[in-house]
Amino acid sequence: MIPTDISRRRFVRQTVVVACAGMLVPHAPLLGANGVLHPPGPMLLSRIIERELSDGEVLSIRRTWQVGFSSQGRGIAVTGKQLDASVDAPAKLGALARLEQQRDTHTMWPILLSEDGVILAAGEYASEEDVNSAVQVAKAMIAQRARSGQTKARDMNYISELQRASSSLLDQLPPDLFFPQIGDQSFVKPVALPEGIEGEFSLHYSAETAEGAQWMANARRKIVTRIGDTSRASSDTWKMAEL
Repeated sequence: MIPTDISRRRFVRQTVVVACAGMLVPHAPLLGANGVLHPPGPMLLSRIIERELSDGEVLSIRRTWQVGFSSQGRGIAVTGKQLDASVDAPAKLGALARLEQQRDTHTMWPILLSEDGVILAAGEYASEEDVNSAVQVAKAMIAQRARSGQTKARDMNYISELQRASSSLLDQLPPDLFFPQIGDQSFVKPVALPEGIEGEFSLHYSAETAEGAQWMANARRKIVTRIGDTSRASSDTWKMAEL
């Protein structure tokens, strides 16, 4: 039996991580062993993250970067500079939305790719300072919110915990993001929760290369957590084109 809310959340996170170990890791070299031809000039990279909220509303975050590719040893270095960020969120999340919109992402660059185009090393998409600021704003929002004597349904609690646990996967870049393997990848994993509850975690990833090239034109990743008839989805969509 899981004695506390903290222990229950830790159990859910660990269950998701174990169930999804190895997801989105290429099973074979994505491209030829002789290396890849990277874009010769600057590219415009965009990403849209969407998360369904418990009340049915959607949180949407869009960012764009100017990125450049250069040969480095046997691999490729990708550098980037954020150009724009915008957040579409419910009014109740206004403070957090403003923080997210103002946040820079310089810590995620540079990104080092192997000669086959697979990500070997990358910085952090969110810094510790970003996380701490968001936590403080969230605490203030909770403190101002009136306490309700009505507790949420058990399934809704668990699916929220599942979504929080799985959303950390969106903070990790797909290993073949810049030079994708053609085709779709899908995974469905059952998740055994406390009290004998059965949940399900599914992930679908698809990507396409630019016409006549080996680099990514668009990619999409969707994560769905489900318990019974209740489900919640998170997704991110990437696009890259000549600047």
